[in-house]
Amino acid sequence: MLEWAENVTFRDFTYCRETDAFSKLCLSVLLQRTRPPQVDVAYKRLFSVLPTMQDVAKASSKQVAELIRPVGTYNVKAGRLQKLARILMDRRDGRVPQNRNELLKLPGIGEYAADVVLAWVFNQDVIMIDANVCRILKRVGLVNKEKEARSRYALSVF
Repeated sequence: MLEWAENVTFRDFTYCRETDAFSKLCLSVLLQRTRPPQVDVAYKRLFSVLPTMQDVAKASSKQVAELIRPVGTYNVKAGRLQKLARILMDRRDGRVPQNRNELLKLPGIGEYAADVVLAWVFNQDVIMIDANVCRILKRVGLVNKEKEARSRYALSVF
């Protein structure tokens, strides 16, 4: 499976190579209920015009919404992105938390998004369990609820 994953080219999106913590947080908001190809377009547009956290925080909601228009619920997501940027700027000196509990306090950031940032940006040993993994675990009878999948499998491995 790992060999197959290394050779797959259909998932070569711009954001896959991103290592900036704020950009990964934004990505997790953009990917909510949206297909990756649309997110790739929106991601490129957003960060080509507003490349930094400060730029996103200072931009108008209308500008952010227009830049991310290819994604679903772009007005809601634009508000989340700006709130996220402003909170990080105002309360955390522009730094993204490296702690799961602190990440979960941020607007629009759930368990999966927090784990993605911890694993892909801060190289922490966490297992990312998304809704698709939970669905499979439920179908094969290993868990009954999504919360059970996350607590049993994400936390017990390490």
